[in-house]
Amino acid sequence: MRLSNNLMYQNNINKILENQQNVAGAQERVNTGQKYLSTSENPAAISQGMLYTNKIETNEQLTKNINQLKGRLETEESLLQGMNDTILEAQMLTIRAGNGSLDKGDLASVASELKELQKSLLNLMNSQSEGGKYLFSGYQDDIQTYTFNSTNGKYEYQGDQGQHEVTIAKGVEIKSSDNGFNVFERVDARLDVVSNDGTPTGGITAGTVYVENQGEFDRFHKDNYNSDPDPLISPTINTY
Repeated sequence: MRLSNNLMYQNNINKILENQQNVAGAQERVNTGQKYLSTSENPAAISQGMLYTNKIETNEQLTKNINQLKGRLETEESLLQGMNDTILEAQMLTIRAGNGSLDKGDLASVASELKELQKSLLNLMNSQSEGGKYLFSGYQDDIQTYTFNSTNGKYEYQGDQGQHEVTIAKGVEIKSSDNGFNVFERVDARLDVVSNDGTPTGGITAGTVYVENQGEFDRFHKDNYNSDPDPLISPTINTY
């Protein structure tokens, strides 16, 4: 077989190009950190690698969720502690206001402090996350938690009873928030009669109402009081 100069040159060029391609492939493997650059090189290894990659990404997301949950619960705990401190301070001021030695100026000062504490408490109840979401509004976290109703003079809850959840493991979801209704609205009613003025009937002309046996009253309240705010339930369900 006779080899021409052109054929020899072409073989050399092909070898050079092949070596250049191998160098480029090796460089790409170094840059990407991947052993195989295409599925055809080793389909089984590529498939296994993708499986591990998905698991790693899932674990990274779960870790992120856990950190987010921890941060949110710590924020909520801090806010509730702040509310508790504010209420205790208001309680101390109320006790101080009962001091008979205080004059009108002193009482006006106490009243002013109580108003500021009221504003502070409202701000805490309307706290927002870094993303601007209201922490205690349930699923309606784009809506301010409490607003003042000038008609009845009350602060009214504007959110719902939803609670956000965060997945921290496969099949494991943890509540990441508390709505304002459960935290601030669903509380035990005052264990007392509504009014001390009795309604006389028959031959009775006057009377007062009071709880003679507090223990019995408390047990009755625990067994019968319905705290469910469902609007379909009759408002007189707790009237006896």
